[in-house]
Parts: sequence; C-alpha cells; structure tokens
Amino acid sequence: EREASLLAAARLALVQGDPRTALRQVREARATPGSQLGPEELVVEARALRALGAADEATGVDATLHSRFPDSALAR
Repeated sequence: EREASLLAAARLALVQGDPRTALRQVREARATPGSQLGPEELVVEARALRALGAADEATGVDATLHSRFPDSALAR
C-alpha cells in the first residue's frame, strides 16, 4: 500500500540522515486518502522536524498526536 511504503521510506530517510526527504515523504503519506497510519506518521514527522532544528513545530506535532490519538501507545 502506498501510505505504508511512503512511511517506510520516510523512516529510512531519517536513519540515513536525510530529514528533509523524510518530512516530505511522511507528509505525502499522511495526505493519502483513507490514511490509517496517523500516529506513526506524526511520530516520524516530529522526529524529522527536530532533526531539522524545528523543535517548536515538532512540539506542535507531538501535541496533535496526543490530542488526536490519546489511546495510541505512541502518544505515551
């Protein structure tokens, strides 16, 4: 599935030290119609933003994760 492939590519880009690509890919994954990996995508987005030095924006993404998915293990 496209969403999962984009998320996997975003994670790989982070590991490879390319947060800009990770951010682009994870945002594309989140825009996928019928997106089902919201919590995972938000976690990767926040990590990419932190790697880019955008800590305040990353904190906002974390807040979105906690408010939209309070029961997710990733929100804890």
